[in-house]
Amino acid sequence: MHSVGLRYPVAVKVCESGGSSEEVMRVCVELVRPGYVYEVRYTLTGSVSGREGLLYEVLRQVESTYPGIGVNYVGVSGDGREVVFQVFDPPGISGIVVALVVVAIAVAIFSVFAYLSVERVVVLLSGFPPAPEPVRAAFWTAVAVAVAGVGAYLVSRAIRGRA
Repeated sequence: MHSVGLRYPVAVKVCESGGSSEEVMRVCVELVRPGYVYEVRYTLTGSVSGREGLLYEVLRQVESTYPGIGVNYVGVSGDGREVVFQVFDPPGISGIVVALVVVAIAVAIFSVFAYLSVERVVVLLSGFPPAPEPVRAAFWTAVAVAVAGVGAYLVSRAIRGRA
C-alpha cells in the first residue's frame, strides 16, 4: 500500500454506493456527521499504479473547492485499483459538505485520470472525532513534562547515590 499521512482507525460503515455522483449523494448525504474523520474508499475501473503523484493533483482540486476540509491520509492499494482518502470534516460544517467532498474526489479522480472511473464508494466513520489541536498539544506537553520530571528524579537520585 502506497500511503502518506496519518490514518485514524475507522469502525463504522456509513454507506456503500455505486460510483455515480447522484447515487453517492442519494445514499450518503443523510448519514454523515460534522466534526468526524471519514475514510472514503474508491474502487476504480483501472489502476493508478505508478501514477500516485497525480493523486496530489486530486487533493489540490478538492482542497481548492472546499478549503475548510482537511485531508489526513491518502493511500493506494498494491494493485492500484483502490484509493483511500481520510477526510476531516471540521465541526460546524454541514454533513452535506462531506457528501459533496466524496463526490468531488470522485470527479477529480476522473478528471486527473481521464481513463478511469469509480466503480464503488465506501464511506467509513471514526468512532469518535479527533481531538482538536490545542487538546493534542496540551496532552503531549503534559507527557513531555512527566518524562522530564522522571528523568530529573533519576538523575538527582544517581547524583545523591554517588555522594
